[in-house]
Amino acid sequence: MTTAEPRAARLRRELRATTLLALPLAIGQLSAVGMNVVDAWLAGRHGALTLASVAVGTQVWSLVLLILIGVLMALPAFVSQLNGAGRRHDIGRLFRQAVWLGLGMGLLLLLAVRQAGWLLRTVG
Repeated sequence: MTTAEPRAARLRRELRATTLLALPLAIGQLSAVGMNVVDAWLAGRHGALTLASVAVGTQVWSLVLLILIGVLMALPAFVSQLNGAGRRHDIGRLFRQAVWLGLGMGLLLLLAVRQAGWLLRTVG
């Protein structure tokens, strides 16, 4: 047996594990973008003013998603670090903290978006 065979098997195993971990994250990102694409597609069939309104709303919504996703993207790295260190018992606590952080930030950003009427009036 050559040294390339165990290395190739290890590479396949690592690629499989990485794919299984990355797939939910990639699907979440694609669904967020896909929602905006469908909104623009449907609004464009209605008219230019509707499309412009949806574009402004999409940008406000995208900013909120970007902030939340950007903050919560640290979670997979921390989970991987805890798992690699053999501290799997700490992952549950970390996840609960991330849920509370996400809920708190989500509520604050919801309030910010609800008060964004001045932005819409500014752009006409």
